[in-house]
Amino acid sequence: MRVNLRPARLVLLAVVAAVVALAWYSGASHAAPVTLNVNTIAGNNDHDCEPLIIDDCSLLEALNDPKVQSGTDPVTIRFLPSVFGSNSHITPDAPLPLIDAARLGGFTLDATGTNISIDKGNCCFNTDGIDIRGSPTSPISIINVDFLFWDRAGIYICGGLNGGYCPDGLSNVTLTNAGANFSDLTGIAIRGSDVSNVQITDVEIHENGTGAPEGPGQGVYIQGYSSLSGVTITGGDTRGSEGNGVWMSGGTISNINIAGLESEMNKGRGVYIFAENSGISGVHVSGYYGHDNLNDALNVTAFAGVTGLTIDGNSVLQDNGSGATIAAGSGLNNISITGSHFNRNNAGISVDSASKIENTVIEMNTATGNRSGVWFSDMGGAGSGGNFIRQNQIGGSLADGIDVYGGSVTISRNTTYLNGGIGIDLVDAGDPSSGVTPNDAGDGDSGPNGLLNYPVIVDSTAQEVTGTACGGCLVELFMSDGNFSGYGDGNGFLGDAFADDLGNFTISICGKIQNSGTPMTATATDIFGNTSEFSYRFVPDDALEDCPTATLSPTPFASPTPTATPSPSPSPTLAPGQRKQGDLNCDGKIDGLDALLAVLAKFELTLPAGADCTPIGQGSPKFGNVNCSGAVDEGDALAILAFVAKVTPLPQQPGCKALGQLLS
Repeated sequence: MRVNLRPARLVLLAVVAAVVALAWYSGASHAAPVTLNVNTIAGNNDHDCEPLIIDDCSLLEALNDPKVQSGTDPVTIRFLPSVFGSNSHITPDAPLPLIDAARLGGFTLDATGTNISIDKGNCCFNTDGIDIRGSPTSPISIINVDFLFWDRAGIYICGGLNGGYCPDGLSNVTLTNAGANFSDLTGIAIRGSDVSNVQITDVEIHENGTGAPEGPGQGVYIQGYSSLSGVTITGGDTRGSEGNGVWMSGGTISNINIAGLESEMNKGRGVYIFAENSGISGVHVSGYYGHDNLNDALNVTAFAGVTGLTIDGNSVLQDNGSGATIAAGSGLNNISITGSHFNRNNAGISVDSASKIENTVIEMNTATGNRSGVWFSDMGGAGSGGNFIRQNQIGGSLADGIDVYGGSVTISRNTTYLNGGIGIDLVDAGDPSSGVTPNDAGDGDSGPNGLLNYPVIVDSTAQEVTGTACGGCLVELFMSDGNFSGYGDGNGFLGDAFADDLGNFTISICGKIQNSGTPMTATATDIFGNTSEFSYRFVPDDALEDCPTATLSPTPFASPTPTATPSPSPSPTLAPGQRKQGDLNCDGKIDGLDALLAVLAKFELTLPAGADCTPIGQGSPKFGNVNCSGAVDEGDALAILAFVAKVTPLPQQPGCKALGQLLS
């Protein structure tokens, strides 16, 4: 019997063709980019785009072209400036079709040289302005195109074909001078499992989210379920959203850069960055202008920790929430907030962690007219330190200038004035209604900043102020603006000095006071970086005098007859580079200043020392490591303080030289 094999061959050929087609579709070939030129504002879809026929390629026709809907090559849809001029309006007759950029290997909607507005009109209900499905390997770009009045999102970009969940990754999304205004849900939504490398430049996002059925919509919403990284927003304006102006969320969030954005009059937050399951790292916000939002102007919150956050050169005005809120469940580290203006907010700056706050610097900002100027809350207790609130202008707060709830922070050289509460409030359980925590004998209490006792100014002359504070503490002296409590505020730094081992201090005010009877107040900071509240206001009764100047005595014409004087007892001399164990600044004595230097060295900070003094931490063993533990830190400071106080020496490692002995 003869068997006909032709049908089997046909089946085999069909299978081979399918395999080849599948390989081509999956990315084996995206080698021939396609460009379709839109050359009419018509909203119809009568024909395919034929380049040789005048006015034959509308936007709908271009997007429905077989090269877009079934092709496998990257597609660019261009709007010809010669046709559209500087600005044109398109109202399509039907919804724009879904774009599978993952299959195409990339998709670009390009109106360079013009600006195109695409309006829903009366055609399209319960649809997005444009719906693009991408992947980690399919770049998506929209340039100079606005979407107006759409029932869902103006621009919706999703990882994968399941539009509700967007289960796939998404990368290389670029939106330049694009817009999405008056959408019922969200202006721009970008979603996927792992979202990375998103560049948004000069977008205009206005009044979105008014019809959101499950809560207020957002201006810009970027979500990476597992991770979100590499997002840059430069310039642009998000205004009047029912929810947040910009909301970024993800399991883990990293490498976010926002520069020159304006976000105002949103009913949620101006900018909200929220890590749902893990932490946030590497965020930089600069040149941001947020105002008149019903919640925080800027909020960075992580379920876990926040590390590596920089906020600089921003202006934040009149928000019902905080100007900037930084919050974490498991710690804050390496946070920098500098050179920014926080005015007329609920709180100017709020830094809050359920765990430890470390290496956080709030410096050279202005915070005026807020309910509270700066709020520092470390509910996990003091970490390794390195926290500073310094050289800020904090005034006109309805409540306190600076509130500290738990933890440890150095508060230095700030100007605080006209606050309704007190300038610095260390808030603990049972905090007095005035906010002023009274000094306790021996300073044995505990709480935020150790509830360190404030200094007591005892006396003054026209040239100097004297008083008492904790032994070895740094005392900072300020002019006082007459706070209602009688303590503080510190409105104008006058000088500082270290108290001696018994706690006595003297600070020169020569030439620094312009008017007799100027009230003064002071703070103390111990060797661990804890700063007290302001002291009780001291009003001097000395009249101002000219500061004394040094004068030279004339040389006598005849020298007196020399008389024999007893020879001093010989004292050991130090060879070049030789120092006493514990004398960290090489001034010939061991005191509280050396203990402070040991603490500062842990954070790579220094104070002036002798010209030929060995840098702390150098050498072998390390100079300044008096207990020979291997690192210069607070343990060395405690050992030095015990030596100064002449109490039982703290333990040292075997072979370690005792304090006061010469180092070889």
